Amino acid sequence: MTEEDPVKAAISAIVTKRDGAVAGHEALRKSQNFETAASRTTALVSDYTLGLQSVSMMSTRWSGFGQTRLSLRMHDLFLESAISTLSLVREGMLNPARRELRFLLEASIKA
Repeated sequence: MTEEDPVKAAISAIVTKRDGAVAGHEALRKSQNFETAASRTTALVSDYTLGLQSVSMMSTRWSGFGQTRLSLRMHDLFLESAISTLSLVREGMLNPARRELRFLLEASIKA
């Protein structure tokens, strides 16, 4: 009677479970719901950055805008945060994406 190595059996079970999770993740990323949500997120970030750029260009008409408003001084941070949010959502890192969105909301209100 041969005994199977318990370490080898445990590793085999872990690999099997991981392969199932990877297959499930691939199926999720190919689903219509995921594709729709990903394209919606991309459109939202694109529109947000276009709005930021528009505000930046419009503010050049008044020289005091940059000195009295926080938004222009934080323009780079807003863009960075919006783009990183898109990247985080695409990669499935939802908690860091929520933190970035919270930062965008709070900073936009203060600006």
